Amino acid sequence: MALNAILDARFYFSYYNPEDDKTAEWTRQIIQMASRNILKLGSSIITITELYKTMGKLIGSKTVEIRY
Repeated sequence: MALNAILDARFYFSYYNPEDDKTAEWTRQIIQMASRNILKLGSSIITITELYKTMGKLIGSKTVEIRY
């Protein structure tokens, strides 16, 4: 099965720290659909590196690893 979407760093930021209720609901729905195997998602190595460089400084690399 092919990927349905590629998540970028902004998605992760929006999921873990949503700017409003609409964004929170949308990101939650995406993750729920992936959990039910409705969507197949991925992220690029560039996105993963961004997460470690930005989120990692704030919350630690182990937490980034768990969140990813």
